[in-house]
Amino acid sequence: MTQPLITPNALNGLAEAAYYQQRFDPVAASTAANSDATPIPVVVPQGGCAWRAVEETAKRSGDVMTIELSSPFKNPFAKNSYGLFARISLGTESATWYWVPLGAVGGRWAVGQPMLLGLR
Repeated sequence: MTQPLITPNALNGLAEAAYYQQRFDPVAASTAANSDATPIPVVVPQGGCAWRAVEETAKRSGDVMTIELSSPFKNPFAKNSYGLFARISLGTESATWYWVPLGAVGGRWAVGQPMLLGLR
C-alpha cells in the first residue's frame, strides 16, 4: 500500500524544488493534500530484480533497499500538476526523497522524470 509520506517537511522540499516564493502553511498544505490522497495498492510486475512487498511495520534488514511511495496528489506549487513522493532508503537510514510527476497520456497515467528533493 502507498505510505503517508505527504508531510509538512516533504511539502517544504517540494516547494523549494519548484522555486515557490510565496508564503504558505506547510501543515495546512499537507493536511489538504492528504485529504485527497487515499492509500492505493502498489503492484509491481515480475522483472529482473527480486521484489518483496512488506508492510510499513515490518522489521527490515540493514542491507535491504526500501522504496516507499505516497498516494498520488495534486502539486500545490504548480498548475495542473500531479505526482507522488518516493522515499528510498537502505534499511531505515539514509533516506533520499523524490518527487515523481504523473500525467495522463492516452487515457493512462504516465510517469515523468523523478526530481531529487533536498529534504533535511
